[in-house]
This record gives sequence, structure tokens and C-alpha cells, in this order.
Amino acid sequence: MSSESIIALVAVVTSGVLGVASLGFNFWNSSSERRQRLNERKEDHSEWYRRTLFEKRVTAAQEAYSWWRRLNEAVALASRNEDPNSAENQAVRELAIQARHWYDSSSLCLERPGPSDFVGLTNTALDWAGGARDIGIHKSLNEVFDWVRDLADPLLEPEQGHEWKERHGR
Repeated sequence: MSSESIIALVAVVTSGVLGVASLGFNFWNSSSERRQRLNERKEDHSEWYRRTLFEKRVTAAQEAYSWWRRLNEAVALASRNEDPNSAENQAVRELAIQARHWYDSSSLCLERPGPSDFVGLTNTALDWAGGARDIGIHKSLNEVFDWVRDLADPLLEPEQGHEWKERHGR
């Protein structure tokens, strides 16, 4: 073999090795870029999910307060008339049913499944409006008010929500 053919062979082998190394480096680089883009998309999705869930929780807490306020006002009006068939007591029953339907469709944004003060209030309001005035509707209203505050505090001031609970024993 001549020196020229050895040089040509070395050049071919060297360019082949460099070509393979270049392809390997390009593959590794594009894989790294794809992984980075995938991680960025995951982070974006996680952030979108956290924000969306936060917005839903804030909306649900606001709606919970609105239902509490409406039930509280309806009970105050119905307190003047003990007749279970009065328009005021019928309004309490209708609001309690509507509030319960709202809660059933919103509860996972509010709390983990389980016993609920809000469901207790709707049940108590139905009984109270039906004439069972000795069942403690005001106690149920107060419990739900505290529950709504407990929902809202960490949403409105996340850093202070835990401190508020400690101060108020909740």
C-alpha cells in the first residue's frame, strides 16, 4: 500500500469518525433540547393548573359566602312567621335546595369529601323552615360562616391563612 492510499484511508476513516461523532453530538443536543422543551411545557401546564384551581377556589369561596348570606337573610325574614306554609319559609326551603345543588357541584373546589357544615346548614334550614324551630339554625349559620372564613383566609392571604387559623383555634 502506498503512502498516498494510507493517507486517503486515514482521511476517510477520520472523516467517518468525525461524521459519526457529529451525528451523535447532534442527536444528543436535539434530545436535550426536546427534554428541556418538555420540562418547560410541564412547568407551564402545572402553573396553568395551579392558577386555574386557585381561581376556581376563590370563586367557590365567594359563592359559598353568597349562599350563606342569602340563607342568613332568608332565615331572618322567616323568623317573624312560624307558619311553615308562609312565603318566607317557602323561600328558605327553596334557597336551601338551591344552595345544596350548588354545593354538590362545587364541593371538590371547596374541601375534601366528607361531612360538611354547609350540607348540615342546608338540611337544618329545610327542617327549620318546615316548622322544627328548636334545631339550632343559628348555630349552623355560624358554623358555615366560620367555614367560609376558613376557606377564604388562605386564598386571600396565603402566608397569613395558617397564622389566622392558629390565632383563632381553627
